[in-house]
Amino acid sequence: MIIRQPAAAHYGCSALHRVTWFVIAIPVLSVPLYSQLASTADALTTRPDLRKHGWLIVADSAQTSVQKFITKNSSRFGFADNDALEIIASHIDKNGWTHTKYLQHYKGIPIEGADVVFHADKSGNVQSVNGKFVIGLTATGATSVSVARARELALAYLTSDEYAWENESQEAMIKLSTGNAYATYYPTPTLVFTRNADTLAVEAKNLVLAYRVDIHSVTPSYAYRIYLDPTTGNELRRTSLRSGNCNPTTATVYTVYNGQQTIHTEEIPQSNPTRYRLYDPCRRIQTKYESNDVTNQGTTWYAALDGFTQAHWGAMRTYDYFQHGLGRPGGPLDTTKVMVQKLTSDIVGAMYSNGAIFSDDNSTSHCHDYMTNLDVVAHEWTHGFIENTLADLQNQGASEAKVLNEGFADIFGEMVECYVGSQSDQCGTWKAGGECTSLESNYPRNLKEPTASQGARTYCGLNWSGDVYAKSGVLARWFYLLTEGDTASNDHCCYPITQQNFIVVDGVGTTIASDICYAVLTNGYLTSASDFVDAGIATAYYTDLEYGTPALYSVINAWHAVGVYEGLGENACGTFDVYNSPAVAVSTRAYRTCIPPLGNGLWVKDNGHLTTTSGRYIHMRTGTRVDAGGYFHARIQQPCSTWVAKVGGTSVLESQLDSSLPLSHRTYPLSISIRPNPAHATAMLDIVTNRNVVVDIEVNNLVGSRAILQLGGVQVASGASAIPLDVTTLAAGLYLCLVRTPESISTCYFLVE
Repeated sequence: MIIRQPAAAHYGCSALHRVTWFVIAIPVLSVPLYSQLASTADALTTRPDLRKHGWLIVADSAQTSVQKFITKNSSRFGFADNDALEIIASHIDKNGWTHTKYLQHYKGIPIEGADVVFHADKSGNVQSVNGKFVIGLTATGATSVSVARARELALAYLTSDEYAWENESQEAMIKLSTGNAYATYYPTPTLVFTRNADTLAVEAKNLVLAYRVDIHSVTPSYAYRIYLDPTTGNELRRTSLRSGNCNPTTATVYTVYNGQQTIHTEEIPQSNPTRYRLYDPCRRIQTKYESNDVTNQGTTWYAALDGFTQAHWGAMRTYDYFQHGLGRPGGPLDTTKVMVQKLTSDIVGAMYSNGAIFSDDNSTSHCHDYMTNLDVVAHEWTHGFIENTLADLQNQGASEAKVLNEGFADIFGEMVECYVGSQSDQCGTWKAGGECTSLESNYPRNLKEPTASQGARTYCGLNWSGDVYAKSGVLARWFYLLTEGDTASNDHCCYPITQQNFIVVDGVGTTIASDICYAVLTNGYLTSASDFVDAGIATAYYTDLEYGTPALYSVINAWHAVGVYEGLGENACGTFDVYNSPAVAVSTRAYRTCIPPLGNGLWVKDNGHLTTTSGRYIHMRTGTRVDAGGYFHARIQQPCSTWVAKVGGTSVLESQLDSSLPLSHRTYPLSISIRPNPAHATAMLDIVTNRNVVVDIEVNNLVGSRAILQLGGVQVASGASAIPLDVTTLAAGLYLCLVRTPESISTCYFLVE
């Protein structure tokens, strides 16, 4: 193990410190974290089923400090000399837990998206770990192109009449927005391992060595991150970087959308007559027109400046929400200064970039007036907030992390509308940019029913083929359901727990719902390359820690209602089904196919064949019986992930979709269910298997942080068996039953009343 202390450490004013503390030599693991570890790693966790999703819920017996945890378990992880974890950030939450984020390096070169967060309680013991590692990198790290040459090539690929570092006002802006007197837009190529496309998984097979160069231009206006081959200098890909002592003078202003308001301004020294500019010295918010100050004579501002004063007031109120509504120390961007800058023809809509929020003033493009709506400003502000959290979700490209980033931005935009109360009439409309009368059919975005604005309401459902803004509707709708509650349905046909075509979500209110979103970002339960499955697990984990049931049940039901199941009851009671026919073919364009749609499972007889075509998932219901000669043939038209079907507990992968699968050669089918559900004093665990087997039974709380009931070495005979479980000592709530065999783990959720 290598531990390096920095020569000097800089500590900011908040609990988040973006500094390198030390480097720990650590193995390159699988992605997601622990997904391919040997079964011996199961001794570390009470939820081995979550390892494939990048989560390790640490068992009580394995809890220790972060460094001791890594050292003690090095043999399980297979440490390698070329691999290291570098601490890049740390955060202490309101409960005293420390969340420490590491970035994986290979031969000293950072790997984009390969970050992991250790969560330690107040005693310093690791309670959980989540993130993404990479295994199997064999690159030498050698380059033929120098840093200077990489810069020359990047500028040749991205030409400009005037680059940002050639513009004095732009250089002054980045120094002000970052609080760093040495900050500059001048590009510095950085050697990294990156994915061939940001939509690919963070895995060795998808990684290439590249120079990463950020280029910002004034004329024409653009900001790109370009990746270059370090041996040939060829461009690999590019992504846009655009998505956004206190003694103030109080002023009265008119805003475009929120009427007359009060703002903070600053007197311009030695101006005669006295003039004021849109700068709030308390919140460090400066509103400019291009690179020019927006000024006014006197403290009652001209109505003609309402677009600028709207933006300034919106930024002030957004700041207040993050600091006072959510308790963000030091403001939403910590010590970073924020500017809301109005541009003319180059910016369409609004965006966040390098600590500044930008908005256009083209009244015909998106809104009937300036696009400085309160929730639009809050949306772009949120991008800056996320950039300064442990999560630091990717904010460029088309990955699911970028989709989540946009979704959270819409969510907090809506929350700011509600935070200002009577000063806005948009709270509860669940529309992003609700005041806009857009010429485009997908804006304003409808967060309650995203399909109304051409967005997606279901993960891998209708409109999922749209852009990141369309896909972000899934997260927005999840938040709406979690907040207000509803009887919901999605584009899939059934649900893991209820086996019905609808699901009831009990609302938890805006306070709890927004705290859940805030916590998974600031505490690092999400990381830079997180996807929707990660978001589901992260929100459920935090909710169980902080609020318990029934809030936890609401979180899971809301995810199910938008089509996110994995890690949240994917193997819940009643997910294995069959058909009773010697030859059956089922074809549907639905994204989730249930066989049969409702009711009990049927029987695939000896020499029988079942061929199924679906859009993403195929679920086989309770009652499965497949004779030794029975075959299952799965064909997925539009898979969204590698896990696409399950039969008898066996996952059917993409590589196996076009081949018939003899079940008798692949698995020993075992299905479980709990009755009655909800249970009271005694619950019966029904187990159906095709052989005699010895099983271990556990009942855990939802995230599996501790075993509440345990039965070891239970003999189960071939056929159907019923095992009584005493639940009299269990508090009302949702529980997870695990049945382990030598080959598999079956899980089933049940409710105790």
